[in-house]
Amino acid sequence: MIRCLRAASLAFFLALSSTALSIAADPADEAAYKAAFAAMQADPGNSDKALAYAEAAIKVGNLEGAIGALERLLIFNPDLPQIRVELGVLYYRLGSYDLSRSYLAQLADREDVPDDVRAKVKEYLAQIDQLSSPHRVTGGLVTGFRYQTDANYGPGGSSLRILGLDFPIATNVAKKGDTNFFGLGTVNYVYDFQQADPLTIEANLTTYGQKQFRQTQLDLSLTQFDVGPRIGLPMLLEGSSVRPYIIGDYLSLGGSSFMSSYGGGINGVAPMMDRLAILANFEIQNRQYDTDPARPRIEDLTGDYIAVRLEPRYAVADNQLIGFTNEFDRTLAVQGYQRSTQVILGPNYQIRFASPLEQTGLVRAWTGSVGFDHIWRYYGTPDVLIDPANTRRDSQYDLGGTLEIPVVDGMSTLLQLQQTWANSNIPNYKYTNLLGMVAVSLKF
Repeated sequence: MIRCLRAASLAFFLALSSTALSIAADPADEAAYKAAFAAMQADPGNSDKALAYAEAAIKVGNLEGAIGALERLLIFNPDLPQIRVELGVLYYRLGSYDLSRSYLAQLADREDVPDDVRAKVKEYLAQIDQLSSPHRVTGGLVTGFRYQTDANYGPGGSSLRILGLDFPIATNVAKKGDTNFFGLGTVNYVYDFQQADPLTIEANLTTYGQKQFRQTQLDLSLTQFDVGPRIGLPMLLEGSSVRPYIIGDYLSLGGSSFMSSYGGGINGVAPMMDRLAILANFEIQNRQYDTDPARPRIEDLTGDYIAVRLEPRYAVADNQLIGFTNEFDRTLAVQGYQRSTQVILGPNYQIRFASPLEQTGLVRAWTGSVGFDHIWRYYGTPDVLIDPANTRRDSQYDLGGTLEIPVVDGMSTLLQLQQTWANSNIPNYKYTNLLGMVAVSLKF
């Protein structure tokens, strides 16, 4: 039943998390930057040329150069509120919060500053106060409705195999569509030791629940907690880090206890160049499945679970990201017919684009993503109650897309569509499933 969470995860991680990449400047911006620098050098006292250089420097990511040009302007004219605002924002982007505050605090109560600028200044000051603290708490919630054409993963064919013989599918196991209401939330706590070499403690609490309209045996709730330090490795690669962690899960299904687990792992991120980063994760868990008369033999799944994931991400432009999932999982269940090896391979693409509905007030940029996975599963031994002569082999394809439409700051609408084709040498495990979702995402 862990696979029931895969569809929710796509929307959840799109809404609540992202991995930043440093983007190389556009060649046209580089040329404009060099021209603006030459013009300023030729006429250093010209404020218009200094401002043009600062603007060009920001576009190519040279924030220090922009700061230098703007600070020179203040030497000649100290009373330029807009320049002080720009300097405060630039120092904020560099993480120099004390210097940012020194510029912005002077403007918070000045009457000659426009109301919208003053409001922005106070917003930045509030964020600086939060970021300057060693304690940070963030999180979010995704909640909405999801429909699936095969909510119970019932066989899509006309037969069901038992003891190696094929029988007509019984009504209680046939494919059934259903809708559920779900909620998926996270709270993230970070304690920053505020050292020169980055070092933090991160703790994450994730909860998920779904309530089916008809197939109530699939009502599900999950609670997961993990904690561990994140250790920056700037001496090896600027922006890289590793995080060892411990993790625990509790899952209930149909109103009764289903599975609990504990374990640990390590994940890391390594920006290899301006546009490329590598994300990696290794995790091992011990999973305990509870005996349940409604789910015969489910306890045969008890055992260790190992997962290795590697995902390169490449920024093809400042608003587009492509990635490729490479995952290897091993389920070491106590019974051979439940032991399995799983391999997942597939590309994904994400783009951020201007709202096509600006005239309606939805002016914030939209984010769209599309992904395709091919999943192979190989089991250890035949299941003698299903087919004593054949060992199960599965091949699954998932194709899906998600659209995030920001409504106001911290609130978005999410739309998702995903098609699954599951093939197997055992007819019991062949099915197709079309999933559609409408949800609201809230972030804090």
